[in-house]
Amino acid sequence: MTLKKICLCVALTLGASSAAQAFVAPNGFTVQRLANGNFQVMNRGGMSSPNAWCGAGAYAMGVLGVPPGTPVFRISPPPAPRGANVEFSLSSAGAASSTGMATLGGSGNGSMSAVAARNLCNTLTGPAMRR
Repeated sequence: MTLKKICLCVALTLGASSAAQAFVAPNGFTVQRLANGNFQVMNRGGMSSPNAWCGAGAYAMGVLGVPPGTPVFRISPPPAPRGANVEFSLSSAGAASSTGMATLGGSGNGSMSAVAARNLCNTLTGPAMRR
């Protein structure tokens, strides 16, 4: 096997493994794990804070298998710039000071329980849910 063929095989393998790590949330937004262990909801246009949290909660519970009450922390400070992905973590290290949403009785530390975030998927309507 030539060096060129070996490089191509390695590149295809790496590409396949990163694609396999992608998760599509109920609202259609893709969530990807980052090298640092955090994960991000990929902005494909029209992403609101509830859409980002829906993706984060669905990923945390569905892929990472965390219990419903596990806090999920927003790392990217709100509001996200237009077109930017939103990063989340299960660790409070580097957490934003706000969730980016108006919540009653929230923690005030940029976190929301995994189940509360995932439940936002049930309340979302509009074009994002039809994509």
